[in-house]
Amino acid sequence: MTILRVALVIGCLLLAGGCASLNRPDDEWFARDKAMHFGAGAVLSGGTTLAYGGNNHDDAGNIAVGVGVAMTFGAGKEWYDLSIKHAYWSWKDLLWDLAGAVAGGL
Repeated sequence: MTILRVALVIGCLLLAGGCASLNRPDDEWFARDKAMHFGAGAVLSGGTTLAYGGNNHDDAGNIAVGVGVAMTFGAGKEWYDLSIKHAYWSWKDLLWDLAGAVAGGL
């Protein structure tokens, strides 16, 4: 239950910190890109949670590590989009990463 609270707080911070970028007309909430972000977050989080769980850690710690790894990759992808591709940082993509990470970790 603790991980859900942490995910909620992170999601609220992301929304509060990036409201200006949520109004991009070319960045829809529901698109193929968002499904890919959700899937990647779920796979990364689920795989990390299972791998880390094999070391006899508690469930909450396993999920936290899985979500953390997935969100690190998600933030890295957004940094790549912003810095290398010279596109924009998508908070919507990052929220879908978070949703997938929480789903995969559970």
